[in-house]
Amino acid sequence: MDGIALWFDCYFGPAEEAGAESEIALRTGPMDLPTHWHQTVVELPPAATAALAGEPTVRCSLELARDRVRRRHYNISLELLPP
Repeated sequence: MDGIALWFDCYFGPAEEAGAESEIALRTGPMDLPTHWHQTVVELPPAATAALAGEPTVRCSLELARDRVRRRHYNISLELLPP
């Protein structure tokens, strides 16, 4: 395992003022049509990759925190936990 891929789906209710009758979805998965939103890949350092070799399960703690200065950015922290 060399890293973890992240993507999201965001659902919005019907845009009544625009005449939409159903909810609108913003999807960023690898099989979805590309937009200006993208998937994110968190690469693991080589030492972590070697330590995970052969492990059937990987446990981790993932945190996304909004950047205080660049409000449209998120800082991603990934901590690998003991099996």
